Amino acid sequence: MKKKSLWKEAAGMKSFPKLNENKDTEILVIGGGITGLTTALMLTEAGKKVILLEALRIGDGTTGFSSGHLTTDIDEEYQNVVSDFDEDTIRLVADSRKAGINFIEETCNSKNISCDFQRIPGYWFTEIVEDTSRLKDEYE
Repeated sequence: MKKKSLWKEAAGMKSFPKLNENKDTEILVIGGGITGLTTALMLTEAGKKVILLEALRIGDGTTGFSSGHLTTDIDEEYQNVVSDFDEDTIRLVADSRKAGINFIEETCNSKNISCDFQRIPGYWFTEIVEDTSRLKDEYE
């Protein structure tokens, strides 16, 4: 079964011409996913001369299959990495994720990007009673 992306189907992915000549630039950003696009945007707004290169199409890789769900949670769960880092470092990770979400919201608002950004509650739950303590540990 081939995976389909709602974003790719709805966005009408635009193609750009290949770069077939030498160009002068201060900064070259490689990758046209959300991270590369954001980096190029920020650098351009800071007055830098930027070229962005993408091998396929803008947003066609990982970004194109993203759920668009933003959270301060981390894949490994905080309770699993807290033994490797001190509490200040873990707090920095959470704060940086909050700052990223705030940046996205501010960018959507300041640039009038109609993308249905909204803050909604998120919930962790389990149907397995034995996993309840794991959820409590993560909450702490």
